[in-house]
Amino acid sequence: MRNNALPSQKVMLISLYTTVFLLTFEMAATFSFYLLEVSLSVLSLSFLVTLLCEEGVSPVGWMTVLVGRASSFLPIVFSALVYLAVDLITNLYSPSLGVALPKYKVVLVMLLVTAVILYNCKGIEELIGLQVTFAAAGVFISVITIINYLFPVIYPVYYTLRLTLRTDYNMFATTVYTTMVAGVYLAINSKLSIWKKMACVIFLFSTELTVIFLSGSRRIYIAILPTVGVTVAVFIIKEIKMRGRRLQTALASICMAVGISLLTLGSVQIMYRQMLYTYREQGVTGARGMLGKAETKVSQRYETLADSSIWSKRTVIWGIAVDEIAGYSPIELTVGKGNGYNILLYDREGDRLQGIYPDVEKRTGALSAHNILLADLLDGGIMKLLALILLLSVLGCYLAIFLIMDYTAAMPYLFIIGCAVMGSMISNRYGLLYDKFFYIFATMMGLEIRSIREKNDGQQHETNLYDYQRTPK
Repeated sequence: MRNNALPSQKVMLISLYTTVFLLTFEMAATFSFYLLEVSLSVLSLSFLVTLLCEEGVSPVGWMTVLVGRASSFLPIVFSALVYLAVDLITNLYSPSLGVALPKYKVVLVMLLVTAVILYNCKGIEELIGLQVTFAAAGVFISVITIINYLFPVIYPVYYTLRLTLRTDYNMFATTVYTTMVAGVYLAINSKLSIWKKMACVIFLFSTELTVIFLSGSRRIYIAILPTVGVTVAVFIIKEIKMRGRRLQTALASICMAVGISLLTLGSVQIMYRQMLYTYREQGVTGARGMLGKAETKVSQRYETLADSSIWSKRTVIWGIAVDEIAGYSPIELTVGKGNGYNILLYDREGDRLQGIYPDVEKRTGALSAHNILLADLLDGGIMKLLALILLLSVLGCYLAIFLIMDYTAAMPYLFIIGCAVMGSMISNRYGLLYDKFFYIFATMMGLEIRSIREKNDGQQHETNLYDYQRTPK
């Protein structure tokens, strides 16, 4: 933090880190006892006071400053605003604003957080602070989840045979995965010694992978092996380039792989035995298993990855969307049927959904197209689909450029943003506009690219987030 910063700036930075921590925690646990609301209020007030003190009473001046901070990645900002604008337009002919509007609460909050990140993150310290915040949140979530399962006092325990702080275990696992990746790459790109890096990576992977494995999320389970494999490879290549000590790097890498495997498998086995014992003793009732439904073992869920049953529900849901789109008139195909239609559609398809959801009558307003491409076609037609394609194309180009510029710094963004996009492809309700990580990490990626370009252009010394950490003492 800069020594000459205004008091409001210091409060703003602290409240930014606190807000990001609590946002992440709420994504895993649903609620934080109103701590997030308090943090957001402090963040908003300190941001406004700082703008008034530094920029004066000039909203145009405020926007000019923010645009200037985003100057090196304006195509991302522009394409995101185009997509948001098209989404807002579809509200004009929405069949139910009550279904469509709730997501804008998240949109407004994330626009605020994005603006604060743009305004505040002028150098290395602030960006590292955000990385540390995510790493700390991931460890905290994992530890609280295990403790809360064993001693269910603070949060409900919805499942007896799964570890999660919310009923949507896929969202829970995605949150832990995101924080894990952020923390691991912060350690790999740090200036720590090779052995301290190894210890940090083993700790983060083993702690958070244990929770991810036992959450029962198949989509994140699939991502684990490539994530760990690529990460270890990046660690090896980076250390050899930095230090040139091939034998030491090889030994550390072997220790890392063995340590991650043994600690994760050991932790999973210990915790899973406790969960099976609890299930035999209590079943799906009592302090745990609050949903009161029969459960399948985590291992049985992962076994379905080997057959086609994993796609059985998606096939029916996507088929309904495709059939509906096939019956669109030319005008409807161009502009869709309005925001929220992809949710309302499934409320009237009870007969087709009965086979995969026997309790479909209880799911009114809860089902959607489960695919952002189909959802956007249903809601906004080709108009919204093209806006989405523009946004994804721009993001893809920037990720590719970033990988070429500095693959070690770019890799966490590839995993995290890629996870957000793929999640929207298979389990979409409100899409990327509702994804908090999408806003934060897309912004951080843009700032990181800016810092690298400034260094390459000779405009600023050691501005890359990890640049000062590369040369060993």
